[in-house]
Amino acid sequence: MGVRRTAWAKRKREWLLAALGPKCVQCGATNCLTFDCRVPTGDDHHRLNQANRMTYYMRQAMMGNLQVLCSDCNSRKGAKLEPKYQPVKRTGVPHV
Repeated sequence: MGVRRTAWAKRKREWLLAALGPKCVQCGATNCLTFDCRVPTGDDHHRLNQANRMTYYMRQAMMGNLQVLCSDCNSRKGAKLEPKYQPVKRTGVPHV
């Protein structure tokens, strides 16, 4: 991946973290943060390059299907859909 695309992906990740709230929605941790789809969508996006994965996460955020979890909470959640992870209204993340 080119230097410009890598830099773009890093900027978008930081922007998205700021827009969603830079802490885990479950425990409040501020380190080792990951993006998690509230309603699981499979794991194909994990095999995408960094820029394409950020594009995927931006689309999920626009649909209100993205949250920030620390790696521990994300591991505990896995691909389960539990009542506390039901989709919510749009997060207010603007289209970019």
